[in-house]
Amino acid sequence: MSLLWRRRRDLHPDQVHAIEGLSAAGKYLLLGPPGSGKTSILLHRGQYLRLPPHQLANVALVTFSRTLREFISLSGDDRFPPELIVTQKVLVDTIFKAYAEQPPNIEGDLSEQNRVRAEAANELIASRGKLVSYDAILVDEIQDLCESELQLLTSLSDRIMLVGDIRQQVYRSSNVMPGASSLCDNTIELRHHFRISQEICLVADRILRNNDFALAEYAHYVGPTPTRPSVVGPLDPEAQVAALAEALDLQLDTYNEPSDLLGVVVGRTDECDDTLERLNAIPKLRGRCGVFHSGITNRHFDENCKICITTVQSCKGLEFRALHWLFADATPYLTRQKAYTVVTRAKSSLTLYRQGPFPSILSGAIPPAPQRLFEDDD
Repeated sequence: MSLLWRRRRDLHPDQVHAIEGLSAAGKYLLLGPPGSGKTSILLHRGQYLRLPPHQLANVALVTFSRTLREFISLSGDDRFPPELIVTQKVLVDTIFKAYAEQPPNIEGDLSEQNRVRAEAANELIASRGKLVSYDAILVDEIQDLCESELQLLTSLSDRIMLVGDIRQQVYRSSNVMPGASSLCDNTIELRHHFRISQEICLVADRILRNNDFALAEYAHYVGPTPTRPSVVGPLDPEAQVAALAEALDLQLDTYNEPSDLLGVVVGRTDECDDTLERLNAIPKLRGRCGVFHSGITNRHFDENCKICITTVQSCKGLEFRALHWLFADATPYLTRQKAYTVVTRAKSSLTLYRQGPFPSILSGAIPPAPQRLFEDDD
């Protein structure tokens, strides 16, 4: 599995421009929908800056979560070394280590921890001078950063590329894009995308549409014949997992390319563990599943792990040939941005499971199967 392209002719001109058409110096904001290649562009941009004539050795690609860092590291292959890909937490730890200080250790969710740590790092730099800098900083998923984090990251280098999509914001409700735009010299907007099938795009557009842009209008899907998005239920949670297991059994045979990850998304971390236990009880699925979320350490994507079980929060940035959203009707604190993020992780197949009625965010997203309006209609 690789997020790096092998042939220039496989890229859209807008993607080529974002990689090598921009001056090596400068700060850039890259916006684009899911499947437009934003993360791949970051990896190639990093490679472009590390090659002659620039030869910038000290380049860092910064991600929000550990799960996304592991996914990108696996996908970057040997052209962009995994050791150059770090989480924001690791980068802040590096800054504090340079001053022989300990970063603040606070309770709270990941976004709040990152905010407090970034503010402390900014104060440390302001009071004692800058001891850490980079030839270039590349930052993924910036829609979930706060102003303090943006200030910190953009202060560490004169060469910056920030990428994001406000529609995929899952951790914060504030709009950081205007602040990011003001910190950058130029904003580049991508529209064309290549990963998500037309019908899944229509589901995403019904959930959240941004101004005049519709995901389905710019879809150039490349991949196996997609299936129609579907809903399973009403079923109780145990029956949902049983239906999931049956579907995964078939999809392991259908989608057998090395890059064909299958995704299972749930609302809470404890549901990840319960689902893993149930799936591992099935001989064909045993050893093929892994749980990935911010609370899991020392867990890596590998060739034996074909089924990724994760949460709504931790699925951002990932991509799956087929996606199963378990207990979708009971997902806590669901927003349109979170629902949009989940469904756009799917490439070719999307299935939502429910016990009761869907919340309004989802109820109109997947149309019913074709049927007659009246019983006597031909």
